[in-house]
Amino acid sequence: NLLNSSRFELSPYIRGAARQRLATALRKAGRLAEALEHFEAARDTMKSWIAGQPHLPVAAKDALDRELLTTELGLAQTLFELRENKHAVQQVDYILGLADRHQYPDLVAQALDLKGGIAYRLNNGETALHLVHDSLSIYQATGNRVGAAAAYANLGVLTASIHKSDEAMDYFALSLGIRESLGDTQGIAITRNNLGQLLARQGQFAEAAKHFSDAV
Repeated sequence: NLLNSSRFELSPYIRGAARQRLATALRKAGRLAEALEHFEAARDTMKSWIAGQPHLPVAAKDALDRELLTTELGLAQTLFELRENKHAVQQVDYILGLADRHQYPDLVAQALDLKGGIAYRLNNGETALHLVHDSLSIYQATGNRVGAAAAYANLGVLTASIHKSDEAMDYFALSLGIRESLGDTQGIAITRNNLGQLLARQGQFAEAAKHFSDAV
């Protein structure tokens, strides 16, 4: 409504930021082609506006840079979900080339985690592990428990894929512990499902069934 209404005179920055949030909602709803279109439009709008504002205060410039990097990351995530692996990794590398990990640690960590997911999809397990460990170290250094829980879960998936079951179990347990302490219902369900799958592959069907039941 905000984007379509003629009652509001929106600055290009606000218009781009609103479009970025619309794109994020569309991506989470699985409407990936529409999300990609809106992310690209948001990026182009904000880039054009920033280029015409050479003397912004530092705080305003930081806010704009974060908004633009968030948009670039959303674009990379959408490309990944569309299985456009080559374009997704190019986009992630572009973000990592722009973003200072000390200034935007959360965005850098998400980009590294995403690149790890791409490496895993392309059967490059060692690279994937290295990238997700790097992501985890940033989350830990900045006290980002939500990010750390996701990284632990991803490490569990990666180590399970190379048949390091005990290590995978430890990672899933760490993820589950954080998610339970945070009350992250969706994250708990995902991790319980991961544990169930791992235990089922080991033939521990009773324990697996309990985790699947808890996930449901």
